Amino acid sequence: MDHIHDYFAGSTIVDPDNGEPQRNTTLQAFLPSDTGFTTPLEVRDRASGAVLEPFMSSDRASIPDFRVAGEPAAVVLKSATCTIRMSSVIGTVMKSGLAPGVMEVAIATALGSGGRTEPADWGFYPVLSETPPEQTTRNGVPVLWLDPASYEAPVPVLPPAPAWNDATSTFTVPSGVVGAEYVWTSGGGGVGATLSPGATLTTSGTYPRSVLITPMPKPGYVLASGVRPFVHDFPDPTELTVMVSDSFSGAAATDITGRVPDNALGGTQTGAWKTGIAWNIDGSGHAVSSGSTGIAMLPLNPGCKNIRAEIDVTAMSGATRGAFNLSLRDQATPEGYVELVLDPTHAGLTTSNGRGGSTSPGGSGDTLIPEPGLWTLQIYGTTATVTDPSGNVRVYDLSDAASYLPGSATAHPKRVWLRNTSATSSFSVNSLKVSKIGF
Repeated sequence: MDHIHDYFAGSTIVDPDNGEPQRNTTLQAFLPSDTGFTTPLEVRDRASGAVLEPFMSSDRASIPDFRVAGEPAAVVLKSATCTIRMSSVIGTVMKSGLAPGVMEVAIATALGSGGRTEPADWGFYPVLSETPPEQTTRNGVPVLWLDPASYEAPVPVLPPAPAWNDATSTFTVPSGVVGAEYVWTSGGGGVGATLSPGATLTTSGTYPRSVLITPMPKPGYVLASGVRPFVHDFPDPTELTVMVSDSFSGAAATDITGRVPDNALGGTQTGAWKTGIAWNIDGSGHAVSSGSTGIAMLPLNPGCKNIRAEIDVTAMSGATRGAFNLSLRDQATPEGYVELVLDPTHAGLTTSNGRGGSTSPGGSGDTLIPEPGLWTLQIYGTTATVTDPSGNVRVYDLSDAASYLPGSATAHPKRVWLRNTSATSSFSVNSLKVSKIGF
C-alpha cells in the first residue's frame, strides 16, 4: 500500500486583501512559520506526483489539487503581489472540532474513501493521538498518525509597527505581513476600519492627536507574546515652542564666550555661548562683531527635527560677500548645516551635507532684500525658508542628499552659529530666538 498523502484541495486563488483573482500567476509555497519566505517548498501534482515547476494558476485563477514536501497542515502561497494561507485536507478537518471517531471517518472521506466506512476498506487506518502509534500497520493496512498538535497549534506572528509621519500627521500600514491585519481602533478619524497593506492614511482631529492601531491575527495565526496595540501621539506640526532666546542685555563684555542667554523672548535653556571671542556685548543690548573673524556657538538641547531661528540684525557694513552667517547645524558628525548668508548687498542660503564642500541653492519665491531688521531661517522636513525684514519669503529644497544631509532634519541636538568671515565687515545683532516647530 502506498503512503497515504495529505494534500491541498484545488481552488480559485484571489488576493485576500482586495478580492482580485490571481490569473496566470506564479506561486511559491512556504511554511506559515517561514515569515521571511526564505525556503520555498517543493510542490507536486496530487494525481500524478509530478513536480509543479513552475507552480502557476490558470487563466481562470484556479490551481489543481497539490501536495507539498513534508505534508504540513498549512502553507502560505506567495505571489508577486499577495500571500494566501491554505489548510490541507486533514488540517481542515482537524480544526473542525469533531469528536474522535467521527473525525477519523471525516478524514477518510476527505482523502477519498469513496463512502466506505471501515478502515480495512479505506486502505489505511487513521489513529488520532498525541504520541506516535506503536504499530505501523493495523488490520493489514498502513497506520496514518493524526497528531492534534501539528494541526491545531496556531503560528505566532510579530507584526511590525506602522510608519508614523509627524510632519504630515499620516501613517503607513506595513505591507507584506503574513498572518495579521491592522484595525484602526481609536483616535484620528478612521475608527473601525481594517486597513489595506501599504496604504498611507491621513488622521484628523485636535492635537495632540492620539491614534490606536490594533494588529489582529488571521485564521491559523496568533499574535506573538508581548505584541500590543500601536499607539502614537501626533504633535501639532505647526506649534512653536521657544527653546532659547537672548536679547544680549547686561553689562558690556569683550567676549561672548560663557554668556548664558537671558531668555528674554522666551525659552528655558541655560547652555552658555562658546568660542565667541570675535563677538562682544556692547552694554546696550547688542552682540557685535567688528574688526575680527570668528564664530559664536550656542548648543541646543534636547534635539528637535524642525526648527526656526529669528535674528534681529540692527546694523551691517563691509564689502565682503556673505560675511555674516546665521547657521543651524547638527552637533553630530557629519555636521550637515543650513545657513543664512548676509551682507549689505546680498542675501541667500548655503547648505552642506557635512561630508565636504557646500552649495548655494537658488531657491524659489521672492527676491530677498539685504537689509537690517528681523530675519527668519526655518527648516521643516527637507524644506528651508528664509524671510527677510520686508516679509519677502524664499523657499529652498533640501531633499538632495548631495548638497544637504537629510539627517540634519532628524531629531538630533543642534547648535546655532553666529559667524563673521571678514575682518573688514561689521555686524550688530539685537536679539536671537530659536524655536522648535511641532516636534
